Parts: sequence; structure tokens; C-alpha cells
Amino acid sequence: MLSAQTTVVTALVDLQSRESSDRRDIDWYLTRCSGILSTRHPLVVFTEPQLVEPLHEIRHRLAPDSSIRIIGLPFDQFPRTRDVPTITAAFDAGRRPPTASNPVKDTPEYIALGWSKPGLLEVAANQDHFASRMYWWADIALLEVAQPLEGESFDGLLESSDCELHANVLWETDPSEYEDRGRFYQATPFSKVAGGIFGVSANNVSRFSSDFDREVDRCLASGWPTIDEVILGVVVDQHRDNAELSYGPWETLLSNFHEPRMAAWHRLRLLRDCRNRGLNERTHKHYEQLNSAWENGRIDLSVEEQQLLGDLRN
Repeated sequence: MLSAQTTVVTALVDLQSRESSDRRDIDWYLTRCSGILSTRHPLVVFTEPQLVEPLHEIRHRLAPDSSIRIIGLPFDQFPRTRDVPTITAAFDAGRRPPTASNPVKDTPEYIALGWSKPGLLEVAANQDHFASRMYWWADIALLEVAQPLEGESFDGLLESSDCELHANVLWETDPSEYEDRGRFYQATPFSKVAGGIFGVSANNVSRFSSDFDREVDRCLASGWPTIDEVILGVVVDQHRDNAELSYGPWETLLSNFHEPRMAAWHRLRLLRDCRNRGLNERTHKHYEQLNSAWENGRIDLSVEEQQLLGDLRN
């Protein structure tokens, strides 16, 4: 059993039944949540009351000796579900930004669920049942999307991290982008920071949650409500000085946890983007980390990627 210094927090909500939509149903999640529910770290699950018992049964089967708190919480009591009417009104008025353009997936309820993640992390930390130093949000089906490298494990990766904030960057965000919040939330075409997994230290979780809530309010005020992965870009950028950042697409959230090991194309894309935008310090960091991983045989580069890395050196 692992030390109780790391708590994993997740949630499960039956949005499909609530919306009568074509999104994945609750059975899909109940058969694909074993990666998270088998963690040996203490686990906190926020879920609808009718799902408490099925999740208890799964957890007991997978990790009978590990700590667990499953909190039955109606979805309308999640931290940001109060915003569903405002999001709905914006979408009905045609104000859907490109990052919330899928009407099946990006429903007001789905947006509100994503916005609730930092608040739920704070609730778990404030209750402090496990005296943890780090609280990790992990989507309940995360390990269906991302896997650790051979010889590594989800639990081991989390336990190895000791920082104020860990987040995975999909696209870099800098203050010049979000100075005009209206333009930023209306026009940003990409997710910025992965919402599937992020970790916050116990002494930083309340500040992080408050900063995220403040940014959600700014997003709502802009009139262009969007997914949490855009808002996280702003908040993580504001916490950058104290953050441990990883980089890669969603499927590398665990394999690239400490250094670039897969998807060199993504790091090269960030390197080129930062250079084009004059983000010189970030450009240098991307180059040094990717070049070091390649020279040490930790990541493969094709001949074309080696050439591009060389071209982007200066």
C-alpha cells in the first residue's frame, strides 16, 4: 500500500441519461474505470447517489485494502452546475466558440462538469481525510486514453511528483493572448491544457481553485463559454513560475509525464510556435528538453524531425 501523501480525485456523472444524447453511456464508464479505481493511492470519487454502490463494488474488487471515499452528490450540487442556464443561453444565441463546437459532446452540462473539477479537488483537500501533500484530478477513464511507459505505473508517476502544480500543456498560452478575454474565448481554436489529469499541492489547491473560478467568471462575462481546457491555459500560465509542466497530446499524458518520450512532432510544433511568437525562454526550454531526450536515446526522431530540430535551434 502506498503512503497516504497523494490523493486521487475523480468524478462520474451519467450525462447521457440526463441529456438523452448519443454520448457514451454510464455502462461504458463503469467498464472502463478500472485504471483509476485500482489506484493504491487514497481515492475520492464524486458521483451521483445511484452510482455510489456500483463504484464501491468495483473499488473493493480491484483494491480492497486501499482507502476510498465515494461521495454521493447530485449533479446539480457540483461546484459550477449553477452556470448551465447561462451557458445554454449563450449557445442558443449562437455563441459557441470553436473549442466547444461539438453539440453532442460540448453540452452545457458537460461544460459545467469540466468547470467543476478544480472545485471538487478543493472540496477533497479541505476535508483532508488522508493528510495528503498532493491532490490529483484524474478523469475516471483516463487510462483508456493514456498509458504509462513500460516499467512505469500511474501510481508511481503520481508518487514521484512533488510540486505546487503539475499540468500538461497542449498549446502554449501567454498573457498577450488573453489580455482581451472576449477575443480569447471567442476565437481560440485549440485546447490549451489537458483537463484529464493535473495535480495541485495541498497548500496551493484553494488558490488554484479560486483562480480557476475567477477565470470561469471572466469566460462567462465574455459571452463565449468554452471547455475547461481553454480556461486552464490561462490559470496555468498565471501559476507558471511554480509549475512542473509536461507536454504532449492527450495519449501521452502519462508517457511524457517527466520528459519527452513520445510524440516528438508535438514538441516540435510547440517549439516552432513559441519561436514564431517570440516566446524566447519557452523556445529555449523546448529545444533543450527535446534535444537532450534525443541525444540520450529517450525519444526517437525521424530524419525529417532531426532536420527540423536543427533548423529550430536558433
